[in-house]
Amino acid sequence: MGPTCFDVLDRHVIGGHADRLALRVPGRDWTCAQLLEEVAAFGGVLRHCGVSAGDRVALVLPPSLEAVVAVLACARIGATHALGGGASTVLVTASTEPVALAEAAAEVVLVKQVPGQEAELRDGRDYDWDVVMRAGRTDPAGCAEGATVTPYDDQTRAWLEPLLAGETLDLRA
Repeated sequence: MGPTCFDVLDRHVIGGHADRLALRVPGRDWTCAQLLEEVAAFGGVLRHCGVSAGDRVALVLPPSLEAVVAVLACARIGATHALGGGASTVLVTASTEPVALAEAAAEVVLVKQVPGQEAELRDGRDYDWDVVMRAGRTDPAGCAEGATVTPYDDQTRAWLEPLLAGETLDLRA
């Protein structure tokens, strides 16, 4: 069984380490508190899209802030994530993943637009990550009791182990 979202972020913030560096991505560093705000906001977005405990969310994203946020937001609301895609009602992807976007059978597709590689969004199905995150920040999700990061596979473990240990996850490459 994987860790809870609370174990990964909330306990560090509550324990007085809100300003500790949690994540480094190209161009930006994120503290525990900032990352928690993003995760809770995206959890709110997923809830608004109809995702609830036990549902599956497909993720086709490169290692990035959005990928870490999406994995933890799924755990936060009790949903499971599927790295690399698969059948689900909601797909989270990036505009740099045109095959995933074009072939998506999901009812809702949340797209992180990459500058210079923007994808055309299909009305009624596709939504821009940055736009929906503004709405998610107005209704963030709390931790679902006992909800764990599922599945806790090798990729997910590699992302979360540093955070669990109170260390910084560095995705700059």
